[in-house]
Amino acid sequence: MLISRIRAGGAAMAAVFLLVLSTSEPTAAQDGAVSDDLVVLDLVVEDWVETQTATAIVSVDLAVTGGAFAEARADAETTLRSAVPSVSWRFTRFNRLPDDAGYERWRVVAQSRMPSGALGALPGQMKEASGPGRTFRVVSIDHTPTLAENQAATAKLRQRIYGLAAAEIDALNAAFDGRTFRLGRIDFVPVAQPIEARPRTLDVARTTGFTSSAIEGNLDVARKMMLTARVTLAAEPDIE
Repeated sequence: MLISRIRAGGAAMAAVFLLVLSTSEPTAAQDGAVSDDLVVLDLVVEDWVETQTATAIVSVDLAVTGGAFAEARADAETTLRSAVPSVSWRFTRFNRLPDDAGYERWRVVAQSRMPSGALGALPGQMKEASGPGRTFRVVSIDHTPTLAENQAATAKLRQRIYGLAAAEIDALNAAFDGRTFRLGRIDFVPVAQPIEARPRTLDVARTTGFTSSAIEGNLDVARKMMLTARVTLAAEPDIE
């Protein structure tokens, strides 16, 4: 068993590990044919996934007289869109709350993916939007990269895997004169993210002394992504 490790430097701070698991001698198959010589590699690449946006979740608590919820809800939606006009809001939940004072109490929840630069002003905008019978507040800010950002990063990691496999084929052909290794198979293996690389969600509602600078300065905007692939390289056996 031959074990080798290669570390790739550069701005991406990426590490690459190559593990040569096994090689096989030519063996006779059941039909009498001779099987390929195989080299099996585990390739691991990693890089940072960065995002410049965050998902902001806002709640609106409404206290209205009986039968006036539809009008109050429409007014709250209009107010929210007017308070932060540069983003699109999606209203995801409407819950009725208990009340003993004869009012209808409702909680409306909305969320939006917005640029990081817009987060600092958000608490103040929600305070200004609040008024009698309605209270706007920021519930949470989540800086987890979007699905599209994760997929784009994964595509780049796959390209690096392909490049490493091609380089390994060239190295094998150079090391074993007269042999012609080729790519046999690539299997991508899911890898769990390290605990320290998980994005953090900041619960604004439970944070005391919360300020705009805290929104901008205490959120993770990058996470480490790792991709593992098992690569099989094959060559026809050298039979003399």
